[in-house]
Amino acid sequence: MSSRLPLKVPRSAAAGPPPVFPLSRSDLFYWFKPEDLAGAGVGANTNWPDASGNGNDLTSAGHGSGFPDIIAAVVDGFSASRGDGVVFPGKMIQMPASFASAGAQPIIIFMVARWVAQNGANSGILGSATAAVTGPQIGTNTTGLQLIAAGSVIGPGPPAWALGTVNLITAIYDGVSSGLQIDGVTSISGDAGTNGFTTGGRLAIHTNFAAATGRETETDILEVMAFAGVSDVAGCIAEAEVYFAAKYPGVPTLPPAPTGTVNFSIGTAAGDIGNGGNVQYSNGNATFDTPQPDNVGIGDEITIAGGSAFISGRSSSTEYTVTNGAGNLPPDILIKAFTPVISITRAFASLTAAQAGSFDASHINSTNLLTAGVILQWPVYNDGAIDDGDVAMGDLIDTGPSNYIRCFAPSLSSDVGISQRHTGLAGTGARFVYTADLSNSNLRSYRIETEYFRLEGLEFDCGSVTNARGYIGIRIINIAATCDILIDGCIVHDVVNGPTSSSSTCRFVELFDAGDKICIKNCFFYNLVNNSTGGGFLHPFRIDSSASSSGDVFLYNCTFYFMESDDATKAGIQNGSSGTLTVRNCYAGGQFGTASDANLFSSIDVEDHNVSSDDSASGTGSVIDEDTFASYFDSITPGSEDLHLLNDTPTIWVTNGVDLAADPDCPVTQDIDLDARAVTPDIGGDEF
Repeated sequence: MSSRLPLKVPRSAAAGPPPVFPLSRSDLFYWFKPEDLAGAGVGANTNWPDASGNGNDLTSAGHGSGFPDIIAAVVDGFSASRGDGVVFPGKMIQMPASFASAGAQPIIIFMVARWVAQNGANSGILGSATAAVTGPQIGTNTTGLQLIAAGSVIGPGPPAWALGTVNLITAIYDGVSSGLQIDGVTSISGDAGTNGFTTGGRLAIHTNFAAATGRETETDILEVMAFAGVSDVAGCIAEAEVYFAAKYPGVPTLPPAPTGTVNFSIGTAAGDIGNGGNVQYSNGNATFDTPQPDNVGIGDEITIAGGSAFISGRSSSTEYTVTNGAGNLPPDILIKAFTPVISITRAFASLTAAQAGSFDASHINSTNLLTAGVILQWPVYNDGAIDDGDVAMGDLIDTGPSNYIRCFAPSLSSDVGISQRHTGLAGTGARFVYTADLSNSNLRSYRIETEYFRLEGLEFDCGSVTNARGYIGIRIINIAATCDILIDGCIVHDVVNGPTSSSSTCRFVELFDAGDKICIKNCFFYNLVNNSTGGGFLHPFRIDSSASSSGDVFLYNCTFYFMESDDATKAGIQNGSSGTLTVRNCYAGGQFGTASDANLFSSIDVEDHNVSSDDSASGTGSVIDEDTFASYFDSITPGSEDLHLLNDTPTIWVTNGVDLAADPDCPVTQDIDLDARAVTPDIGGDEF
């Protein structure tokens, strides 16, 4: 089947929404559709109006006499024109104009029809109204369709057109060769001479093939569409197949056309967030007649009568792209005239709901993204704090290098009209704030539990949890040895446990099963507090000693600030297992509380260009004992922390980072604010 191509630029530049297929094409020659017939019954119609705008109404002039009778509906409530085929010489509908008047080839004719009965060995369906037409003509024989070119038969060939079935018949002629397709599948092709349709004759749908008695066929004709001077035959056929499949389900039956990505938004905005109006679908493009709000974007669900679609991209407040829940373009969102919008809503209200619902029958309908052939994106919106935590992201979902899950704050204009991403400050963008009383239970709040996963541009406010025993902000667990996990541009803060008398552990990030590879970059981590009076540990980052797998872990351009404990053992950024931990361009500073301080950079396999407030940073370009925090960052006021730099790091720390733009495992080209990194980048999450 032909590949699906974008619609052409409309012929007219008139104001208003652009026309959809077939009126979007300048090569449309004539178009007869069932909606334009006057009604059913003998003598109810004397002509069939041309919907192309070219004024070529279809009449009964030619062989036989009288316009064919209109029978009752045969497909989806549409009437069909049927020639009388029993009484000789039969009735015929002659096409209104010679293709010679179009002045160009190739020519394509589409017909949706049902073959009812055959009254001769070579009954005709589409043939000549005058002898001058020597190009492709469609007839039938005892096994199916045949294509007749210049008086000789090419075919028949498979697939056959069975009696009683409705099919899309496509005849193609380029002046040299002819082709015949049934429901998008090539049936016959071959040389058709050089005269074809341009010799002045007219084609006819008729029951008296070539004016010879005994060759009538009884056929229900639902719709006819013809194009002349087609510059993109494959594109025209693809658009027509989309149109007919939407209008006559199964005619042809189009295979799903996966877009490669499915998008389900997450946000607290309740109910309809749109501005109403009407929406038109055309080949996966959605056009609204009313501008939609700037916060409507990727992943949002558009509901109209008969179904819904999910936004996959945005061009303007009236122009979007859409797919269904499986990432496909089924007929109901391929072609649809302007229809009232019932609502535009967020797909899910929480991360927990997205994890539970994204894989059901109304969405991807599979827990295996590889076999589904898609990337799953969860765009998170800045509608307000999302009270959600203790969630296993990607749990029991099969993912792969090209079929991963991405949870992110949309910021590009191709996704949404206004950025939903934070500005490097808490409370300024899409964020999760978990509220819970743990009653001295452990909490591993946001758990990544699939091998291919990305977190980008989100805030995780962990400060509304009370009475936690052990508390870990983000945990990577149940990961196989081969993986690719990214945490980029996130803010994780206020991981505070207790009070508790139990031995407990607090960490911003823990890798419990550390596969190969994991990349964490451009993040702010601050306010890690262990309030245990029974001992335990305080780690800003750790690959746990219980990790069952090993691999490469990269910690690049991150800022860690304020770590406090009175009783639990303070520890630093640490690899407690096997594998390789590489730390570059990071700042770690601020140990508080009465417990003994520990090395902030500890048990690291590869380290360079780091800065610490103690004497533990080592390797090329590293600097130690930088602890005048107020002179480094915009704000260290509790509750109003702002870890953006007050100056470039060569000025404040007399060093800069190493250029990681071409790093093969964890490239760094932007900072936490998506600003470009310099060739000699700053240390930490911010580029001054």
